[in-house]
Amino acid sequence: MKKYWIEELPGMPPLPACPNVYARPDRVTAVFIEEGHFVEYFEYPFDRNRTVALFYGPGEFIVRTHPVFSTIQSLDRCSVADFTYGDIFRTLRDHPESRFHYFTVRGMYEGKIAERLELARISCDVERLRFVRERQPWVLKVAPENLVAGYLGVTLARLKEMKNIYSKP
Repeated sequence: MKKYWIEELPGMPPLPACPNVYARPDRVTAVFIEEGHFVEYFEYPFDRNRTVALFYGPGEFIVRTHPVFSTIQSLDRCSVADFTYGDIFRTLRDHPESRFHYFTVRGMYEGKIAERLELARISCDVERLRFVRERQPWVLKVAPENLVAGYLGVTLARLKEMKNIYSKP
């Protein structure tokens, strides 16, 4: 059974496997963000709060963490370009030199996942906030506080408290 990286986040249960129907050639598998910001979150299992997986910004590719249970939502005005499985494989087949770009994009995505897992392993909530301020400062400006709190694994009240403490000289 396939294991998804999101299952490594604290408190995230194992996700059900997906049928192969989700890998059709006409299905959008990646989205390039030309303008705007996005969040990907999970509401699985259905009796708990959202688990915020990743935030995406301009110049990044969105690759869904799970084909069924992840939800991707725009945070502001956006412009994107969709890529289907068929587009990607056709380009790789017809233009062998494109594999270098593919591996670059894949490496960037894997780095983003590694950063997210590193954030999840930080035990101090203030340190997690500092981590996000250093690596993705736009998240704190663009994303609603409830999503930022879910990303950091804290309550909304605790996030506001940390922001007040952190903003004092």
